[in-house]
Amino acid sequence: MNLGAIFIGLALLVLVIPLVIGPFRGKRHRKLPPPISADAVPGNHRQQVLLTLRDLDFDYQTEKINEEDYTRVRTQLLFEAANTIQSEQQEKVRIEELVRAGREAASPTEKCPQCGRPFRAGDKICPGCGSYLTARCQSCNHANQPADKFCTNCGIRLNDRLEQG
Repeated sequence: MNLGAIFIGLALLVLVIPLVIGPFRGKRHRKLPPPISADAVPGNHRQQVLLTLRDLDFDYQTEKINEEDYTRVRTQLLFEAANTIQSEQQEKVRIEELVRAGREAASPTEKCPQCGRPFRAGDKICPGCGSYLTARCQSCNHANQPADKFCTNCGIRLNDRLEQG
């Protein structure tokens, strides 16, 4: 046999042995990320309770727990699941009420003096009839309501020569 082939074989053996023995030498523990708490993820508590209930049913079917313990723990889990679902529904109702209140606060409260259609604050022209929603005083340029007879800023009588817009 050739001496070079023997040396190559020994070199490969030296390289392969640590790779083969490495997994058997000891377990190297990887650092796992910290577990996510049930409160960190919305809806996670409900999911955990339902999964625990499923696991409990499986354990009872495989006769890992007796009927007395199964009945007691299942009742507790059902009660906890019902409370969790009820609190989630109450939270949804509370959020809907907040959204509804926000929409009502943002809804227009003023109405056009010409057609009666509601308009938003800051509108200068009625979206319904196109009439001006403010009247400017020629003296001080203050914005007044079209129905005003006197300027609310300087008190001058608003007349027909009133600038609209």
